Amino acid sequence: MEILHRKLKRLKPILKDFNKKHFAELSNRVGEKIRELEVVQVEILKGHSGPDSIQQEKSLPHELYNLLIAEESFFKKKSRIQWLNEGDSNTKFFHSMMAAKQKQNYIFVLKDSEENILKSFEQFSSEAVTFFQRLIGAKDDKVTGANHELSSELLTPFSEEACAEMSNDATLEEI
Repeated sequence: MEILHRKLKRLKPILKDFNKKHFAELSNRVGEKIRELEVVQVEILKGHSGPDSIQQEKSLPHELYNLLIAEESFFKKKSRIQWLNEGDSNTKFFHSMMAAKQKQNYIFVLKDSEENILKSFEQFSSEAVTFFQRLIGAKDDKVTGANHELSSELLTPFSEEACAEMSNDATLEEI
């Protein structure tokens, strides 16, 4: 255990340097990469470019994409850490997050089948009922080869005798 501890202590400064080199100030690096790409593209458009500029213009979007992914991952982890620290401990942060989630889960406007805009709850509910009534009563042309006799047999209710038989415990013979 002590050997592992010493190895981890030696590894710590190396990992810190790696982190600083590759992940420090990601937002600034993303902004710099965007500006660098814009400068190269402007040079190419003006005709002041050499073969290096064209190669740079090809490689910079890939570098920018990698930085953007790293930045997004960083912010996701940061928000998760903030949530774990503050969590649902009745803080302003918690209430603002819940308000944002509720706004996200709310339907503000709905369009009916004639593209009319519906705004009230009553209009939403009547359109939902109408939609599902049409859906249930409609024949689906994509369903082929359905046996109507079999499906009608499946939809008929069981007799009381059959229900009572199914609710009995299984015997060893049946198993």
